[in-house]
Amino acid sequence: MAISVSDGLHSSAPVTFYIIINPTNDEPPSLLLANFTVKEGGVRDLTPSILDASDLDNPPALLTFRVERPPAHGILVHAPYREVGAELLQRSHGVSSFTLQELRQGMKILYQHDDTESLEDTVLLQLTDGVHSVQGMAWVTVLPVNDNKPCLIRYMHTHTHTHTHTELQFKAA
Repeated sequence: MAISVSDGLHSSAPVTFYIIINPTNDEPPSLLLANFTVKEGGVRDLTPSILDASDLDNPPALLTFRVERPPAHGILVHAPYREVGAELLQRSHGVSSFTLQELRQGMKILYQHDDTESLEDTVLLQLTDGVHSVQGMAWVTVLPVNDNKPCLIRYMHTHTHTHTHTELQFKAA
């Protein structure tokens, strides 16, 4: 910016001066954590439509997600590669924290259901920029799979003069 002074008749030479604005971290980050659905025993990739964040004051490397309360009927796993196979999931350990930059560079966070008969679950995450923190919870809807074999629980056979009656009762194991 340049400024000059005038008395009405004469003007000074313009002088350039600079204004330095020191940034301050005064905005909390924004967390997107949407509800999602997974099949019983299945895996769901937490894509940017389910999990994302932004901050007007900080770059993605400074935004850290932390698992505040892990799922009760599943696990959040970190998959460092774009392709995810069954053997990788079997070797994976639960994730406790990760950055937005890691997600944007291709790391995947996956929800893996524990294959129990539960129909819902929750995931509670915290997002921090080092100064401000926000929390979000996603509800997980589990679609049941009919994967239990039926078993015979009672066999009853009765016989009278005129009729023979057989009753079988089954239930899922």
